[in-house]
Order: sequence, then C-alpha cells, then structure tokens
Amino acid sequence: MILELADIRIHAGQQAAFDEAILRSVNTVISQARSFRGWKVNQGIESPERCILQIFWDTRRAPNRLYCRSSGNNDLAMPTPRCIVSSCTS
Repeated sequence: MILELADIRIHAGQQAAFDEAILRSVNTVISQARSFRGWKVNQGIESPERCILQIFWDTRRAPNRLYCRSSGNNDLAMPTPRCIVSSCTS
C-alpha cells in the first residue's frame, strides 16, 4: 500500500469551503482511480488551519496517472482549491 500525504494550510474563515472542495475532489476524481483505497484528513490541534490529507493507494503508479495530464491522454487531473489553501506539499 502507498500512503500519499499533503500538508495543507487553510486560510482563515475558509474551513467549510475547504471541506467541500476535498469531498468534491475525492468523490468526483480520486475515487475513480482503480487503485484508490481510501482517504483521511487530520486537522491540527495546535494549528487548526493546518490539515494533513492522507490518500491510500494500492500502487505507486496511480497518483502519477491521476494528477498528471499528458497530451493525448484522458487521465484525470485533481483540481486544486487554490483560493482556500495557502500552501500545499506532498
């Protein structure tokens, strides 16, 4: 199993928009990948604006195919909720 992590910081007052964007992204894009196993968001206690998104995969190849679009390829690309996230690393 592959565990993908994204360290996300949410702008003040945008928690509800972030929650909606994550649900929409998982339900419409990520869950469509064949090797998708599940996901989880952990919110920081000391820093509530910080979240760790965990995505569980069966194979290493799935995240690359899902997030990257190449010419002539119909792979899905995950939308980034740029208006509510101040930084994102994975």
